[in-house]
Amino acid sequence: MPDIFRFKMSALRAVIFDLDGTLIDSERRTLQAYVEAGRILGQDIGVDLMKSLIGRDARASQEILSKALRAGVTYEELCLRAREIQKSMPLDLKPGALEILQFVKDSGRGCGLATSTHVRHLEVILDSLELRRFFDVYVCGDQVTQGKPAPEIYLHAASKLAVAAHECVALEDSGPGMQAALAAGMRVIHIPDMLVLPEELQNRAHSVEPSLLEARATLELLLRNSDA
Repeated sequence: MPDIFRFKMSALRAVIFDLDGTLIDSERRTLQAYVEAGRILGQDIGVDLMKSLIGRDARASQEILSKALRAGVTYEELCLRAREIQKSMPLDLKPGALEILQFVKDSGRGCGLATSTHVRHLEVILDSLELRRFFDVYVCGDQVTQGKPAPEIYLHAASKLAVAAHECVALEDSGPGMQAALAAGMRVIHIPDMLVLPEELQNRAHSVEPSLLEARATLELLLRNSDA
């Protein structure tokens, strides 16, 4: 059965969010910190290289960055310097993040988080931004064998929510994230952040929204039609 017909027949029982670049404005912060760390360490860590890592899991990012480093500097040294730089940089929610999270909570649907961020870092972020209360489950990059763009992280999140993947809608900013959710069989609302995705991939989204403010209206309509 084509996906479009399956989606029309399926109730939406859960919403699963990406974190970086979707709910929090962290991608620019990370990019700037690593570029600056590279400069301090005498390494050519360019903006384009860092953009290529957006949406990828830690293992893939480590492999790519390690290959880019010249002799004398390790990946661990680069990360340590970048984390020190990030400590002085604010971490902000995306406009509309609290509103859309509260809407999902009030709707009674399950709410999950599927993020490439590792558990120890995620929990610090959730507590510092007071977001933990919104999520029923979360799945992190170090809790799966294959990160985005593989579907495992979204399938695991749906399983923890006790719903089928096609009963979920995912909100994503990145190409690998979108590919992961689509491969899992979910509808996707795409909210672009730093990258313009290929038209072919954008066309596979249920909708493309400029921010979470507009995405909330789209999500509300999706859930209402799902109940009809």
